[in-house]
Amino acid sequence: MTSMMEHVTCDLCGSDDCSRELEKNGCTIVKCGDCGLVYVNPRPTEAYLSAEVYTEAYFNAEKGYGIADLFGAGHREARARADRILDDVEKRISPGNVFDVGCSAGFVLEKARERGWNTRGIELSDFAASYAREELGLDVATGSLTDTTVELPENAFDLVLMLDVIEHFTSPSTALARTADMMKSNGLLYMNTPNYDSPPVRALGAGWGNITPEHHLFYFTPDTLERMLDKNGFKIVDMQFPLWGLADVLLSAGSFRKAGIPAGDEQKKFVRKYLRGPRDLARGIVSGIDRILITPFTKRRTGVSINVIAEKKF
Repeated sequence: MTSMMEHVTCDLCGSDDCSRELEKNGCTIVKCGDCGLVYVNPRPTEAYLSAEVYTEAYFNAEKGYGIADLFGAGHREARARADRILDDVEKRISPGNVFDVGCSAGFVLEKARERGWNTRGIELSDFAASYAREELGLDVATGSLTDTTVELPENAFDLVLMLDVIEHFTSPSTALARTADMMKSNGLLYMNTPNYDSPPVRALGAGWGNITPEHHLFYFTPDTLERMLDKNGFKIVDMQFPLWGLADVLLSAGSFRKAGIPAGDEQKKFVRKYLRGPRDLARGIVSGIDRILITPFTKRRTGVSINVIAEKKF
């Protein structure tokens, strides 16, 4: 992997002044001394990510990075999530043209199409993009917004989705600038990303499951995400923090390891194979307690994830 790494400057302010924040899996995560953005440096090249990371193994927990059962439970969860997102969006705009950035196998677009949206998407993994095209009949290109050779229409979309994707870009700034160009003047951007200023980070540090520098290249706080959006032509109209993060703090592999309980790859495979039902039930109960009893009474900007609706400024 070393030969496929490159040194980069801060994608938010351009500074080369950074200090070590964390080390994990042979990668260094740094913090910009000027603006506070946290990112992997040196980081994998986009060519390496496309060829070696976002393969079939990325979508199979038994082979790669741990997205379990994408085409089974993952399909159902993505469609349910799409309904929640579109319920929120459709309070503000009527169904029109939607573009999903990093659309994976296309399940969110599939649900949007059923609800009357005209759908398009782009996905770096050809394995996932091919599934979206061939199995779901969706208009999904293989590629990345950070690849400026990929041609995209301008002023064409009422809604752009970036779901769990901005942290994967080699240049979020480039991707957001191109997104603004694609959107109509009254268009909306719906996005989410893990929150680096959250309880699991403070409790677990590098042990938090979302600290995966092999493919999560950026770690945003509400402040750095807001500045990144503003820099690239967006104004935030809503920022939400759905959960405080109790399940991650108490029931994640990182929390078990911190407590001295083995939670390596073999243990995780055993749980997925034999204890998935009880695990999911326990996490669901804890997340319910989090949503009802903890999240409403905590600081507004410290939830485990950041959900944003932003509008194009001009």
